[in-house]
Amino acid sequence: MIDLILVFISSIIFVRGLTTLIFLFQSLKWLSQKSKTGIISKNSFSNKVYLVIPVLREQDRIIETLDYIRKNVLKRNMEILVVTTQKEFEKKFTGPSTYELVKKYIKNNNLSKLIKLIDYPDKNSCMAHQLNYALKQIDKDVFVSFYNADSRPDPETFDEFYQAKEKSPKAEVFQQSAIFTKNFANLNLFLKASAILQSRWTLTHELPRLFRQSGDSPSFLKTFANAHCVGHGLIIKAGLLKSLGGFSENCVTEDLFLGFLIRSSGANIYPLPKLELADNPKTIKSLWFQKYVWFWGPMKYLHYLIYVIKNRRTVKIKNNLAPVAFAVQGLISAVAWLVSGPLVTIALISPLITRNYYIAVFAMVSVFLYGPLQYFLTVRSRMINLNILDALIISLSGIPAIVFHSLPPYHSICAELTNKFFGTKICKPKTDD
Repeated sequence: MIDLILVFISSIIFVRGLTTLIFLFQSLKWLSQKSKTGIISKNSFSNKVYLVIPVLREQDRIIETLDYIRKNVLKRNMEILVVTTQKEFEKKFTGPSTYELVKKYIKNNNLSKLIKLIDYPDKNSCMAHQLNYALKQIDKDVFVSFYNADSRPDPETFDEFYQAKEKSPKAEVFQQSAIFTKNFANLNLFLKASAILQSRWTLTHELPRLFRQSGDSPSFLKTFANAHCVGHGLIIKAGLLKSLGGFSENCVTEDLFLGFLIRSSGANIYPLPKLELADNPKTIKSLWFQKYVWFWGPMKYLHYLIYVIKNRRTVKIKNNLAPVAFAVQGLISAVAWLVSGPLVTIALISPLITRNYYIAVFAMVSVFLYGPLQYFLTVRSRMINLNILDALIISLSGIPAIVFHSLPPYHSICAELTNKFFGTKICKPKTDD
C-alpha cells in the first residue's frame, strides 16, 4: 500500500514537473524572440500614461526608484504619480516622511510637470485606498500603470506597450511580469533559492497563463483560460478600471481579484516581453509574510465568484460559465500550492519508507525534474550572471525552498478561519517593515 501511494505521489510530481518544464521553455523562447523592440509610430504616443507608485514608509528607496524611472523608463506623454498616505505616521521614525522627501526631490530637480505627488488623508487605509484615491483624479481615457517603490521596469517596457497597443488596438489591459533578483547578491543561500523559485513561477505559470488567453490563442481559451493581474507591472485603461469599481478595498490581495473581474468582463490581459526586476524579501520572516499575503489571492477564488454572480450586471459578464471556469482553475492552483511542499517531502524520504529501489529512484527523478533542474535552467537563462557551480548549489537549495513555500499558506488559512469564527482582524503586514 505504501509503495502504491509513493508511486502515485511521485507520478503527480513527475507530470507537474514535465508540464512546467515545457512551459519554462515556452516562456524563455518567447522572451528571447521578443527581445528586439521595433519602430513605434508617432500616433502610438497619443496614449497618455500615468505611472502610479503607492508608497508607505519608503524613505530608503523611493528617490532612487524615481531617478531610475524618469531617466530610463519614461517616454513622451507620460507622468509619474506618487501616492503617499497618512498611515505612514502610525509608526514612529526619524527624519523626513516619504511625502517630504519626494516633494523636496521634485522641487530641487524642477520636475513638477513630470512628477505629481498626492497624499491619501486617512490613517486607516490600505494600498487599495491609495490607488483608488489616485484613480479618481485620472481621466478615463488614459492608461494607468502601477509599480512599487522598489520596481525596476525594463527601459523598453513602454516601447513594448506601445507596440502591443498598435498590434491590438482594442486591448485595454497589459501585464509586465517580474523576476525577483534585483537584490540577489545581498541574499543568503536559502533566500536566493526562494528568489529563483518565485522567478521560475513567473516563467512556468504566470506567463503561460497570459499566453493562453491573449494573442492568437483559440477563442475557447481566450474565453475560459484563467489569468491574473499583478499590481506592479499592470497597465490598464483607466475607464475599464473605473467601470470595475477600481481596486477592492476589502481584499488582502486586491490585484488578483481585479484580474478575476477583468477576465469575467471578457477582457484579455496581454503580456509584455520585457520583465520587471523586483526585490526578493531580505529575511525569512519577510518571505513568510509575503507568501502569507500572496496566498489570499488564490484562496479567495470562491469569494470572487460569488461577488461576480451577485454583481453580474455591473461587471457586464459576457459568458456566464467563464467566471466558474476561472474560479475552478484558481482553486486548483491554491490546492497545488498547499500540497507541493508536503508531496515533495514525502518523495524525498521515500528511500526510508520503501524497499523498492525503482520506486525510490522514480521519486528522486520526479523531484529533480520538478525542482532543481528547472531552477538551474532559470538561473542559467542569462537573467542572473552565475557560474555553473553556484547555479548548481542554488538549484539544489531550491528543494527546501519548495517545502517552505507551502507553509505560510496554512497560516493564511488559520487567519481566515479565526476571522470567520472569532472576528479576529486580518492584518496585511508590510513585507520588509
